Amino acid sequence: MASLLPQRHGGYVPYFLLAEGIAALVHFTICYTSPPRRALVSFRGPGASEPQGLTARLYAMQSMYAGVIRLYAAYNITEAMPYNLGLLSVAGAFLLHFNELVVFKTAKPQDAIAPFVLVGLGSVWMILQRGFYVS
Repeated sequence: MASLLPQRHGGYVPYFLLAEGIAALVHFTICYTSPPRRALVSFRGPGASEPQGLTARLYAMQSMYAGVIRLYAAYNITEAMPYNLGLLSVAGAFLLHFNELVVFKTAKPQDAIAPFVLVGLGSVWMILQRGFYVS
């Protein structure tokens, strides 16, 4: 089982990216296979419109791309391009949740706080650790 895990290279960012990648792929599956109301439960704030199937599927595909990028980065953590793409996918998730919560008000705080904090801290952590992993 341990052989399936990415190499740590002395830190835990690869495991963070692995967990985030798996979570994104699970989210992809939920969004793609569930009714829109369930798939888009995170976006039920005062500014949210009625959930639509197309929106749920687009969100699913975005999650799939992010998941694949994060998994690739987890297993290629010492290469600059995968690391940067992984960081951008995590930072992009932060910006998505920030905008939906603060700007567009399509998310309720209780629905957005966990991903907002997790990817926010993850983004900062990855920025601070970049020099450790990428030479």
